[in-house]
Parts: sequence; C-alpha cells; structure tokens
Amino acid sequence: MRARFFIVGFIFIILSLCSFQCSLPWSAADNQEISIVSYNAHNLFDDVDDGNEYPEFRIAAGKWNSNLYQTRLKNTADAILSLSPDMKNGPDIICLEEIESIKVLKDLADGPLRNQGYRWFAAGGPEDSAIHSGVLSRIPVVDIKAHAIADVWGFGPGRDILELQFDLAGGVKKEKTAGDELILFVCHWKSRREGNEKTEPARRASASLVQSRIRSILAEKPSANVVVCGDFNESPDEFTRNKGAYPTAFMPLDSLAGPDTAECIPVTDRRETASSETVRPVLFSPWKESGGFSYSYRGSREQIDGFLLSSALLDSRDLEFLRFEPSRWDKLFNEKQEPSVWNGHAGYSDHVPILLVLSRER
Repeated sequence: MRARFFIVGFIFIILSLCSFQCSLPWSAADNQEISIVSYNAHNLFDDVDDGNEYPEFRIAAGKWNSNLYQTRLKNTADAILSLSPDMKNGPDIICLEEIESIKVLKDLADGPLRNQGYRWFAAGGPEDSAIHSGVLSRIPVVDIKAHAIADVWGFGPGRDILELQFDLAGGVKKEKTAGDELILFVCHWKSRREGNEKTEPARRASASLVQSRIRSILAEKPSANVVVCGDFNESPDEFTRNKGAYPTAFMPLDSLAGPDTAECIPVTDRRETASSETVRPVLFSPWKESGGFSYSYRGSREQIDGFLLSSALLDSRDLEFLRFEPSRWDKLFNEKQEPSVWNGHAGYSDHVPILLVLSRER
C-alpha cells in the first residue's frame, strides 16, 4: 500500500498566555455561536532573522524590516476581522497557514488583535521549515497533537497537521455533553508547484493521515464533532475538475473505486450523505451552498481553502453547522477582483480568509 511510504510522528507544541483556569472575556457556557476563521496569510514572516527565511524576508537583506512586519500584522488582522459584521470582534478560533513562527501568533495577539482574548496559541513543525501552520484561540485547548509526514512522495517533509481538542464549555461543566467538545484539524497540504498530477500523491498521503485519525476518533466517539480546515491546495471537486484523470485527495462518493482511492477522503456537498461510519467517514463541504472562491490563479477561481465537517455537525443536535462564507471585503481584492497579494509594501495575501460558524443548543 502507498501508505507505507510515509511515517507519522507526533510533536506537541502548545503555549498559553495564561493558565487554563484564567478568566476569559468569552463565556463558553453562554456563547451559542462558535466562529472559526482559516486564512493562508501568504508568507507572513516575523522581524527576526533566524536563517530559515525566504531571501526577500531577511532583515539583513534590507527589503524587510520591523515596520513592514507591523504593516503585515495589521493587514492580516484586518483580513480576519473582515468576516465580522463590525470588523471589531474576531472569531473564537483563528487558523493560519504560511506563518514563520509562533512569534507571529503572539505578536498578533499582543498587537492588532489585543483585547480579543486570544490566550491559547500553537504552531506546528517541522522546525527547519520556513513556514508553518498555527492557531490562536480564546476557547480553552485541552489537547493538541502535531502529525508529521516524514516524506511526501519525494518532495521532502510535509508541514505538520495540527489536531486540537477544544473545551467549548470553558471548564465550567463537570458533566460534558457531545456539544461541549470540538476536534479541529489544521492543514496546509503540498502545493501544486511541480504539477497537479505529479504532486497529487503527496496530498493523498496527507488525506490518508487525516482520514486515519478521524476513523480512530469516531471508533471511540461516534458522535464526535470533527472539523478539518486549512489550505488543501485543491478544491473539494478536484476529481471533477481533472475530468477523472487520476484519483485526488478528495473524492466524490460515486468514484470510490480502485486501490488509489483508499487514501482519499470521501467528500460530499449534500448534508444528508455525510456519514460517520468508521470504515469510511464521509465529510461535508459547505462550498457549494455558499458559492465564491478563496484563491485565484491565472484567472481560475478555486476553493482550495476550506472546511470539512463530520456528520455529527449536521444532525440537528448539540453542536451544529450554522453557516460558512469566504470574505468578500473589497480591500482584499484588486481591480480584477482577484486577491490583492502583498507586493513588498502593501497588500494582503493570494488567498481569501474563510469563516465557519457553529451553533450550540442551550
């Protein structure tokens, strides 16, 4: 099986700005909506040279400095806040891809997102990578794992997939219900730089890892609330886009045949066909319901950033999917209505932030 070509490791990286018992401005017991933003911030480097930076972001090279870093932090925060009605209240959980270090998370929390209550933050490896994925949260994190793929099909070590468990009750309830726990995977899978088909096995390896973990979770807790998010570097309908030429990391239900599809995650855009069967869980993508895009390349608008939901979030009990949307804030787009990319002194990202909102029953 192809799975033998990668190794799964576990790295635990979590820091908190206060103890898990500290008071929060967000009251989990009373809050009936849980908001999550995922955003590929596009090479958000800090203002300290440590040797892993891309050349254009080395302080010593003279093209990058603390002032530009502060501008990028502010722009990143504004992009995230663009999904709030008043651009003042940030989401409960922020998932970021393409950040250099955990320092970026701390500087966001202490800087443009101060007073938002982001007291938990985490970043994954590998250490020698120039960019990483990270999470800021005002909801208590009670467990975290970082899953490492040693070699994504000859392209080198993959970026860690973060797995976090959140206590939505905020530690105030002794008897927890199914709606008090959320398990979140944060991903940044292999890019398509060397070609779509050539790099697809690397994304399938990442999908296989996530699928394996979800099967294990559901075997223990069939009603677990699971969300997978991030930059997958392919749309949920990738198999249709490539006209069925080769298996993709995400596969439609009517095409799950052949040995290569065993590594894939079955994805549906119909709520009623999502399934938590441990043999082959089927995850729901809300993109078709919302419309829009998160990325545009050479005029082709794509949905390569996304959220995938377990069926427990669609069963009208406890914790439930409420809505999903990409940001449509005009400042994030250029005159061609494509993402306004950072150009060295201004701009945002080549991706658009996306929002998932879950609701909790009283």
